[in-house]
Amino acid sequence: MNQKNMLLKLLLCLICLTAGCSGMKPEDKATKLKVFYHDKQSFYEIYGKLFTAQNPQVEIEVVSLDDYYKKGFSMEGYRELVKKEQPDLIFNFDLHSFVEDGMLIDLEPLLKKSKDVNLERMNKNMTAYLRNKGGGRLYGLSPTFQSKALFYNKTLFDQFGIRYPTDHMSWEEVFQLAARFAKAERNNGSTYGYYHNVSHPFWLVQNIAETEGLSLTDSTGKKIMINTPSWRRILDMVISRTKEGTVYINQPGDTQKGNLMHENPFIQGRAAMTVEYSYELEYLSNVDFEWGIATEPVNPATPDRSTSLASNKLFGIYSGSKNIDGAWQLLEYIHSEKFAKLNSRAGTRGSLPAYIDSMQKKDNNMEAFYKLYPQDAYTPSVPYEFSTEFYEQVQQAMTGVIEGELELDNVLMELDKIGQFKLDQALKK
Repeated sequence: MNQKNMLLKLLLCLICLTAGCSGMKPEDKATKLKVFYHDKQSFYEIYGKLFTAQNPQVEIEVVSLDDYYKKGFSMEGYRELVKKEQPDLIFNFDLHSFVEDGMLIDLEPLLKKSKDVNLERMNKNMTAYLRNKGGGRLYGLSPTFQSKALFYNKTLFDQFGIRYPTDHMSWEEVFQLAARFAKAERNNGSTYGYYHNVSHPFWLVQNIAETEGLSLTDSTGKKIMINTPSWRRILDMVISRTKEGTVYINQPGDTQKGNLMHENPFIQGRAAMTVEYSYELEYLSNVDFEWGIATEPVNPATPDRSTSLASNKLFGIYSGSKNIDGAWQLLEYIHSEKFAKLNSRAGTRGSLPAYIDSMQKKDNNMEAFYKLYPQDAYTPSVPYEFSTEFYEQVQQAMTGVIEGELELDNVLMELDKIGQFKLDQALKK
């Protein structure tokens, strides 16, 4: 009897060893998980192939959200799709409202038992933000996030004898630093202090306004706020820096020259600074100058906040899941420290891995992407048709001021009147 028991134990050990590399246990049974994601192919390439190779007993069905987004997909439509499809894992949802509606599983008890997910080594600012959205509890996790940083050309700064940018600078401080290049005697007119990869200066104005928590309307979305001291200061700052050549904005013909990322002045070594998402790193791999990174420009009133930092691959377990254990197994795997190190594709195309230790190029201060806390700014909702038309009018007026044909104060008064009239008309509809 003892000999039989010993043989049985040996057999079980062999089974465990065989299944050990796949995460399987002898009692594991075939199971199926339904997952929401952008599309089936990208999910399998980034997550699915590795997971199912280690867990062959699990079959994953992916519901492609892109098909719905192409048709126009509201958050209410998302909720209806969840109720219809009954997925186990949901993706890129409105965390706060889904928690309020009881549609998510509290992950805290599961995380406490996990040996694979190390919250202490993840982006703590993002984790704190997600926990705050969940009322102090974690109902969602993201293996990656997106964030901007201030890239600067060390070679140019050294050439002109100008100090490097530092973390937590304001936009005004960045432009003051950029202006030193325009005034440098050795500047032959082909070097810019700052480059912004947008099609019109107004979009730079918008970026700065977002940093400072400004909106074109009041909190109700019913009153135009463009003719205010705050908006005037930002518009004047961008207009004056553009006119003097400190700031370079893409010109109409730039997009016809080929790949705009390769053609832009910063990649070419002709601009000292730019603010961009992490995909800029891919274009900097072969440049012939030294470069560094500082945190993106901030609002001096909230110097630890970022307007660009956001989770871009948020996963959560649907409270109606019939296979919560299986859903957690997949969620845990996607957010494991081991997976972050193995799967480099999870941290590309403008995404950064939640685990900073899995990033490379640490000599270029990659920590700048991880230092700030998300700024949870509220943007009032306005009719789409109004905002599109009004933005075009602001751009045209701003061009007129830059070219010296219009006066800024007159433009702001006119835009305030026209904008308010059109907003009232749009709201009535």
